[in-house]
Amino acid sequence: MEGLEFQCVVAVTGNMSTNEKYISYTRALDNLYVFDKAFDVPKDDTSENQGVEPSEEIKEPVVGKDVKPKHKREKSTVQVVDYSQSEVAAYLRDMGLEVKDMRPKGYLWVIGDRDKIGCDIDKAVTHFGISCNYAPNAKAIGFRNGFYFNTKK
Repeated sequence: MEGLEFQCVVAVTGNMSTNEKYISYTRALDNLYVFDKAFDVPKDDTSENQGVEPSEEIKEPVVGKDVKPKHKREKSTVQVVDYSQSEVAAYLRDMGLEVKDMRPKGYLWVIGDRDKIGCDIDKAVTHFGISCNYAPNAKAIGFRNGFYFNTKK
């Protein structure tokens, strides 16, 4: 499970190797619960208590001193950007280029062949201090050639 991360990880370490323990411990973003023995989960969905209560032989969750979540998510504020007033898009349109603005869910696209519009794209990149990539036959723009920018400008 390389690369997967979860808000909460419950690790039952009874038969885990050291490597498996490390992997499970480093998948937790916020909460990590470590149990040394397995416990039964009630199968009765009609019970009043929907939570899982460990049996008497299970100790409270133990979190090792050196076991910490790999990342701590911080609350972020959402910044709303009005792309209709985009400086980059206006600059490119003023150059006579075909621009398709698919932000915020996508990219700012300039449709055209690299040989024909490459110099104009280089001017925009230099002017705004941004970067772009060329995509031949890009699905997002109807399998046409174009440059795409990931910028908020």
